Amino acid sequence: MQVALFTILSSLTGGHVRILETAYRYPRRPTFLIPRNYYVKLLNMLDTYYEGRFRDFIENNTVELPPMEITHFYAYPKYIYDAMNRIKGDLSYFDLFYVPHEHIGMMMLLKGVGVKWTALLQLTPVIGALDVDLPMNPIRLMSLNLRLNGMGYIGDKLFEYLIAKAVLSGETVLSVSKSIPYEMRLMGLRARVKVLDPGIGIDEACFSCGDKDIDLVFFGRLRREKGVFDFIRVLNVLRRRMRMRPRALIMGASDDETPRLVKARLRELGLSGLVDVKVNLTRRELLSNLARARVFVYPTRLDSIGLVVIEALAHGIPVITYDIPAMRLNYRTRAVLRVPFRDINSMALVTAKLLSDEEYREGLANEGLRFVRRFDWVNVALREWEELGKIASEESKAPETKVANVIKAISIA
Repeated sequence: MQVALFTILSSLTGGHVRILETAYRYPRRPTFLIPRNYYVKLLNMLDTYYEGRFRDFIENNTVELPPMEITHFYAYPKYIYDAMNRIKGDLSYFDLFYVPHEHIGMMMLLKGVGVKWTALLQLTPVIGALDVDLPMNPIRLMSLNLRLNGMGYIGDKLFEYLIAKAVLSGETVLSVSKSIPYEMRLMGLRARVKVLDPGIGIDEACFSCGDKDIDLVFFGRLRREKGVFDFIRVLNVLRRRMRMRPRALIMGASDDETPRLVKARLRELGLSGLVDVKVNLTRRELLSNLARARVFVYPTRLDSIGLVVIEALAHGIPVITYDIPAMRLNYRTRAVLRVPFRDINSMALVTAKLLSDEEYREGLANEGLRFVRRFDWVNVALREWEELGKIASEESKAPETKVANVIKAISIA
């Protein structure tokens, strides 16, 4: 089976790392279709943060597409339409076009031009993730969650939502998380979603633990929706109300001004002396620092499964997070402790319990180590390849008129 994998790989976040880890282990090498500017950026990131790992794999299996500058989702189809025209003579070579992202714009074009395609949902389309999963009208539910996770207002997403309903209807797609089809049903997005379980794996280097000289760690992208500022609020409660002075570490990737805002907030609260902030570390440095932590406080608002959660558990570190669908449905283990959404005081109380009760903490750490043993990248890749083969062998269907009309309008523009 010949698979063309269209991706931008604009960063080395958990979802993009997952693409590399699985594609590298497919029984047959895929062909990456990557815009030239993202291709160059990816190679530089692999050299800087991964010591060149995956570089040969990418260089030997990539077709460079024209540079892409995308600011809105509806710009994707126009770009892909032009790019695929450049390689249209090679389209018949591939048995399947694969988008390992939840980008509706990419899916819309592939469905409209009639090639065999599928996608891997690493977040819930349009919304990213639900923080609150109350039974209500889908539009009201989207509007509520967009405000809660700071992603804007429904007016910015309504057009994308309507296109997503048309694009996903009747299609078979894959998902890395049990929470994604659940959230899609609440939002009224219909598709045949096959959940890969497990949908992520563990790097072998994770199974090691060093001296535990860091009490609390935040490990993830330094973004508001990932919970870095809620982590600071938890730390402030521990310091001011519980008279604790935990040593803490904030680390992760960032390419904006968030680290400056984080440090300013720590100074404002008088917490700078308790917290180290380390940004854009190498993979080896990240895991080395993670192994030193006792407790991982991860108040994320935007997640589907959270590779960082698995990595923490693999280092013998219990995790405290919000009770959002992504954590509730994927982590049925006592090693991941959930508190009500945005309940900072409860998160601080659970954190204090873990820090003060070593026997309790170590019991959860051992349970977490047992839980993650099944998260193996080889098995994840083989299962994904098997599902791709099933989709490639399905009978092709003509694109729906409403999608084809959108594509026609874009191609004329």
